[in-house]
Amino acid sequence: MTTRKASMPLALCSLALLLACSQQESKSITTASPEREYQSAHFRFLLTDFDHANITSIAQHLENNYARITGDLSASNLPVVNIQFYSNQNALHQALNYPNAPAWVIGAATARDQIHMMSPNAPNLNRPFDEMLTNLVHEFTHCVTLHIEPRVANNPRWLWEGVALYEAGQFVNPRRLSYMVEGHPPTLAELNANWQTNTQVYDLGYLLVEYIVEKWDRQHLVDMIKTVGNIFSVLGVSVSEFEVGWYAHVMRKY
Repeated sequence: MTTRKASMPLALCSLALLLACSQQESKSITTASPEREYQSAHFRFLLTDFDHANITSIAQHLENNYARITGDLSASNLPVVNIQFYSNQNALHQALNYPNAPAWVIGAATARDQIHMMSPNAPNLNRPFDEMLTNLVHEFTHCVTLHIEPRVANNPRWLWEGVALYEAGQFVNPRRLSYMVEGHPPTLAELNANWQTNTQVYDLGYLLVEYIVEKWDRQHLVDMIKTVGNIFSVLGVSVSEFEVGWYAHVMRKY
């Protein structure tokens, strides 16, 4: 696949709704012996055998993004986020109650305080370490949005993924997307459909949220989360007006 292949692992986040993503805390995060656990100010990690050498840098990367993301989304009083790492993908899929998951499923935020994810150090993962750190930031953003409004989990999908893509800095240049260049942007309804096969939301989610922040402001984005994506009540435009304005903004800017 093209650019979407690079983004496809992020589709793991859409899995959250199927995995009983909710505000319930840490039901499936297991306890660990002290040597397999690491805690920073806002995160608790359950480690694999491969994580001890660099867990400090992994934790610091998340901590470095914590204040920015919670500030951007006006979120406070979050619980400690528990992150369970796996070195075996089959074990991860079993933990997610999705044993037949496709290979691109490398983790999921399953509650406001819970992330299950392949270790960035897992052997045979075939993903750059820095990409996995970015994916962790993406997943943490899902935890923050769940803390703000549990109903927003994959609902609507474009907003759920868009916020995480934007906060994790996962920008895709629209000039690399033929359907955008040729004047055929998908509708929001199309971006919400068929999460198993439709990955366009990972191309465009950053751009959609960027439009909200730049045309309105961050408080309007927070209000979009709180109202589960009610465009008319928050932004004062219809869905079709939003879609037309967004596409014009993107093609003008990029």
